[in-house]
This record gives sequence, C-alpha cells and structure tokens, in this order.
Amino acid sequence: VVYGAEEHITERNPTRIYRMHLPPRILQQLNAARGRLRTIAHKDLFARIAFVFKQSQAPCCERTVFEFLRELQRIYVWPFEECMKRSSIDDLIDRLADFAEKNMRKYVDPKTDTPVDCVCYAADWITIIEHVATRVLGYFNGLCLDCMNKTKNLRPGGDQDTDYWEYMDHRDRWDLGCRITHAEPTWYFSFMGRREKKGLIADH
Repeated sequence: VVYGAEEHITERNPTRIYRMHLPPRILQQLNAARGRLRTIAHKDLFARIAFVFKQSQAPCCERTVFEFLRELQRIYVWPFEECMKRSSIDDLIDRLADFAEKNMRKYVDPKTDTPVDCVCYAADWITIIEHVATRVLGYFNGLCLDCMNKTKNLRPGGDQDTDYWEYMDHRDRWDLGCRITHAEPTWYFSFMGRREKKGLIADH
C-alpha cells in the first residue's frame, strides 16, 4: 500500500461496525514511510545537479542540466512535487524506466559550432536514474507485526522505561526474532510508540 497509494493513505470500513478500524498510529507510520520514499527519490534525483552548481563553472553544464530536467519533464517526473500530487511511488518508478539519456542534446561550442562532450556527462545520468529506482524499491519492506507488537506491549512485569531503551539499543540485525526478514527502515516505521500511564494512541 505504501508503494501503490496515489494519495494520503486512509482506510475504509464497508460495515456499520464503527469500532472496527486500525489504530491511528499504523496509518501515521505508513504515511510517514511513503513520505520518506518521496524524499529519497527527490534527493537522489537532484543531488548531482546540486553538485554541478557548486563545483562547475563550465558553460556546457547549463545545457546539460537543462536537458536533464527536460527529459525528466518528458517522462512526467519534473517538476517533482507537481508530478507526485496524485502519483504513487510505483508510478514514479515506472516513469523513471522511460528515461532516455540519448534525448539529452549536447552543448554546441559557439566557436566551432560543433557538439562537445560536457564535463557533466561524467555523471552518467542513466546510472543515476537506475540508482534512484533501485534504492527506493529496496528501502521499505512493509511494517513488521513482531516489531509492532514489541513496541506496543510491555513484557509481563516489565518496566516501561527499561523496555523502551532496550528496544532502542543498537543491534547488528534489525529483524532479530522477527518472522520476516527486513532492514532498519521497517524496524523504524514499525515502532508503535512508548506506552505511558494513560496508554498509547495505538492501544485504542
């Protein structure tokens, strides 16, 4: 649902049993994960452009950056926020697959009137696009029921503060004791919050 949702993730109840719904904390974490995927995609797509602005004064870079943005616009990925208003992460990945570096026109040297290789082309734009798609697709493994349960419930006779910090301890494996294999992002977004005396929002 995080990768397929085109808008803010909500739930629908087809019955009149209004007590039947997910704890609000779960929807909050799913939407947070979706937002994180968008942030990663945006940051990685434009990191090279930011580097060019800071490091290069070559006139050819202006044309190269323009052509990169023009190609992203052609596949409906730029302007990023506008294109993602009603698009899912899966939509974004599908569009990135249509990126064609051959469509990026080269800079023409005004002295010789011939196309020249721009220093920015060392970036290998297609590799950047593929990196974005791969990183986004592999980032989130969904919520882990075991991690959710650990952070929602105290151990029998446990202390709320001790249990909280025990869960936060650094670990070599983020899926230790879980029934599914997952990385740190799933562990992080599966956190259901600290149990206080009045109870958590995830308890209701």
